[in-house]
Amino acid sequence: MPLNKRQRQLENNLNCIFGMYANGMSDNGEEEYPRFTEEEAIAYAKDQIYDMLDTGWGRTSYRDGICKDLKFLGNKYIEERIIAIAEECDVLKY
Repeated sequence: MPLNKRQRQLENNLNCIFGMYANGMSDNGEEEYPRFTEEEAIAYAKDQIYDMLDTGWGRTSYRDGICKDLKFLGNKYIEERIIAIAEECDVLKY
């Protein structure tokens, strides 16, 4: 099933957040960028996803509430995607 506009935006934002974090891990090590528990990943991402708009093509804009409509996806869906993408980016503790 294809993703709708909000789902694609959430995916872009989460890939940006956890991709940048994974890059920091590879550049500076896990002492400066420790792996997340699932709860930490959710808190870290939820703090940012509503105030950023990533195009998926290397451009990200930041503004308070720029993606506040992502809340309509629901907490359960958002948290499931946060965990899945954090796992894909290899930033979770196992």
